[in-house]
Amino acid sequence: MKNRTIYSCAINNKYCRVFLSGMVFFILRHTIFPLLKWLFVHDVQGLEHLPKKGGFIVVSNHVTYADAPLLVAVLIPYLNRTVHFVAWKKLKTITFFRWVLTYFGGVFENGSMEKLIHLLKQKEIVGIYPEGSRTRTGKIQKVTHTGLGVLAAQTRVPVIPVHMVGGFEFWPYNKTLPSRKNVISFKIGKPVYYSGKKRRKDYLFFANKVMKIIARL
Repeated sequence: MKNRTIYSCAINNKYCRVFLSGMVFFILRHTIFPLLKWLFVHDVQGLEHLPKKGGFIVVSNHVTYADAPLLVAVLIPYLNRTVHFVAWKKLKTITFFRWVLTYFGGVFENGSMEKLIHLLKQKEIVGIYPEGSRTRTGKIQKVTHTGLGVLAAQTRVPVIPVHMVGGFEFWPYNKTLPSRKNVISFKIGKPVYYSGKKRRKDYLFFANKVMKIIARL
């Protein structure tokens, strides 16, 4: 049976990808993710607000390069599902990051909207940082991009606000490496739903509303 699986993997790239992805996901879920959480995450509140079924959008403040991996380390053990995070477009030019992010469900920004809408309609989970860039002051920034609003308006799925607390002290904008002296907490809020019209003004209003909710968590 084992030889048959290896043989099938060799002749069928699609099967190989699914098989290896599942295997690697299992390994990460039981090794790397718990290790990241143990090393850097002090506390997690509000896991009960995460939907156990269906598609939804996870929204958080953007503080460090490690935001997405750390949030994944918190979410995956609880959800046991892939979270498709929107990735910085420039990472696509670096072979290693392009391979890793694509292999594990990442979606590169610019031209990603159709892919993300499709994922949500397929009941997948999408992760997004509406601020676009890391904060330079530690404070939550004003959203000037319509991405979150468009996704929420087009799919009407729940939007889950998540506040990453302590991230700026852990890895400030002007530091090359993080500090082990500071640990992080995640606060997960109740689902938020889009109720506005499908226009830029309402998209931005909704996105900034969600960020204000995150700031209050």
